[in-house]
Amino acid sequence: MFKGEYKLAGYDNEFENLPLAQKHRPNTIKKYVGNEKIKISFFSQMVNDKKRPQIILLTGKTGCGKTTFGRLILKEYNCENRNVETGACGVCPSCIAFDEYIATGNFDNLSNVHEVDLTDKSNKRDFSPIFEEMQIPAFGDEWKGYIFDECHAMSDSLQNRMLKITEEPPEQVVMIFCTTDPELLIDTLKNRCQLEYNVVQPTMDELTSLLKDVCNKEGVEYDIEGLRFISTRSEFVFREALKLMQRVIREKHSVKYESVVSVFDAISSSLIISYFKALKNRNVHEYVTILNKAKEKFDLSLFLTELKNFVKRGIYIINGLDIEGVSTGDIKIYRDLFGDFGVDEIGAMLSRILSLDVKNLEMELLLLGYTGLSSAVSSVEESSGLTLIAEIENEIVAEERNASAEVKSEENKKYQKGVENAESMIIPADFSSLLDLGATLVED
Repeated sequence: MFKGEYKLAGYDNEFENLPLAQKHRPNTIKKYVGNEKIKISFFSQMVNDKKRPQIILLTGKTGCGKTTFGRLILKEYNCENRNVETGACGVCPSCIAFDEYIATGNFDNLSNVHEVDLTDKSNKRDFSPIFEEMQIPAFGDEWKGYIFDECHAMSDSLQNRMLKITEEPPEQVVMIFCTTDPELLIDTLKNRCQLEYNVVQPTMDELTSLLKDVCNKEGVEYDIEGLRFISTRSEFVFREALKLMQRVIREKHSVKYESVVSVFDAISSSLIISYFKALKNRNVHEYVTILNKAKEKFDLSLFLTELKNFVKRGIYIINGLDIEGVSTGDIKIYRDLFGDFGVDEIGAMLSRILSLDVKNLEMELLLLGYTGLSSAVSSVEESSGLTLIAEIENEIVAEERNASAEVKSEENKKYQKGVENAESMIIPADFSSLLDLGATLVED
């Protein structure tokens, strides 16, 4: 199963320098945050080594931890000294190799593990070699593991090909399907799954507890308010929470509330608020300057995420709803900013931000600065106007048709009346009366 010997010393040094989101990704089922019922259920399925489930479906929102859970499952299947109650041993060569794979996604040292991203681009690849490889028996007690990520992107033809291999899966082969949209899978494929788990995001308490543990391991000062703020800002996504916390640590060397607020105020208050004001006022020079600062300070995709989250929180706040983890000062900032925007402008803002193309994000954001929100509003109004015009035109056509029908009906009535009048003027005549009127009899 393993390609060469694993070098622990080099691995430890490399692992130490990983980003927090990878370094502290859970490497055992027990350490996995949240989803306690799923963890208990899975452990119960692993009691009988000879009847382990081979087809597993993991569903849930983006960022909830489906792929990580799938990797942990494969680790449990391949641990050489697994304990029924506590799970994978964590020290055997298999567990050590899996720890790197779980943290980095690199499975070069695991010859029997395959992780396939089934996006549209990947969907065009030839899967025949994978299906053929599945049929080759694994060595000894090893399990071959296949994680099919974003499996909702599979074409119907590929799903139908999956049916055959999932109907009678080869021995010692486990297939894990991960998806955010199980409704796009054909029913026959879903029915072949022996286990189906809906993975959910951690709660506030679960995520803050994990962040607290990371801070302790990293030797970083923190307080609960700061951790809760980060949890809320990350939308309770484990990976995003650790990314945000790492940024705070780098800038402030602390995760206390004051440090966290100062970092995010620098982003949300001074930068994002200025961004939205420049966008609203069509101040192109100011807008481009702010965008350039955002580009230099952090990745634009992260900036877009901040914009979306900021607008979402702002909409809730201006509608009088309490948002956990948002300070009183931030609430005032949101109300002051969005109080200057009309309903149409907020709607246009949402529409434009959601429609931005991430693949060409910088140019899309620049274009938005030049077109502004007014064009979005006007396009909506124009669309509404066109709809109104179409409705009026339809009404006019309908009225003309009705009028035409009425005219024809009136003409028909007049014609019918004329026929009746003509018939009333006809005098029935017999043979003798016709002779009295001067008619002559013509003989053949």
